[in-house]
Amino acid sequence: MSISESICVDISNSCFSGYFICIYCPPCHPANFFEEFQVLLENVATLHTEFYIVGDFNLHLDTPSATTTTFNDILASFDTKQHVNFTIHIHGHWLDILITCPSCKNIQTPIRI
Repeated sequence: MSISESICVDISNSCFSGYFICIYCPPCHPANFFEEFQVLLENVATLHTEFYIVGDFNLHLDTPSATTTTFNDILASFDTKQHVNFTIHIHGHWLDILITCPSCKNIQTPIRI
């Protein structure tokens, strides 16, 4: 997979069940990054009721471009939501993001101080 580093954890107990994926993608995305990210979403959405994807995607999602449009279209096709909408990088931009499935409730992003 072109996503260079990732870890997946399935957490379940009597009160909660969720699948967590943490991803790091290098700043120079390989040509097939979006294709492989879509396959990842297809697999996780098929196998898990609740899933959370976090990580450093190295995409400037706050800046309109063909890249951000493609990424947002993939998220929309799975009815997922990207929750980070504030600058988190020293030079600006939204690079580290949180993506959840439609069934995930009560997601709170931190307040910037």
